[in-house]
Amino acid sequence: MSTLDRIRVRGWKVVTGLGGRVGQAARTVNDALGRPLADEAELADRRAFEAGYGPGTAGAAPAAPPAPAGVKLGGPAPVVVFTLDDKRRGDVPKIVQILEDAGIAFELRPLDNDPAGLAAVRRDSGNKKPPLVFVAGESVGGRAELINLGRDGLRKLVFG
Repeated sequence: MSTLDRIRVRGWKVVTGLGGRVGQAARTVNDALGRPLADEAELADRRAFEAGYGPGTAGAAPAAPPAPAGVKLGGPAPVVVFTLDDKRRGDVPKIVQILEDAGIAFELRPLDNDPAGLAAVRRDSGNKKPPLVFVAGESVGGRAELINLGRDGLRKLVFG
């Protein structure tokens, strides 16, 4: 474990040991920043994920659970639209219309009361602001990017 990781683990132990409002505030800030302070197991799992869970990595990929009865594998990729209730909310109906016109099922997920979720979305999208569309966990972008993809490009992303 690197020196930086040891510092992060010590910081995690301090933050989790704090009680009351100060402890809650510290944990909220840690979550909003993408959990830079974490325990040893989480840091090891992150390193293994970055390495691709391949041979010789610190951990192994979690085994995929068997599909429940009646669920068929290989369906369309999940599509999530992350939103905020701000001045850009006018883009949300346009994004919804684009997805509906392409025949794509999606989930709207507001981030107004979820600072950790917002931080994760901003991190994974290259610091873009919502509303943003994610297909199979990968950022596609906002309204302009959907328009540039076109109906066929969007359907190819979702349905393969």
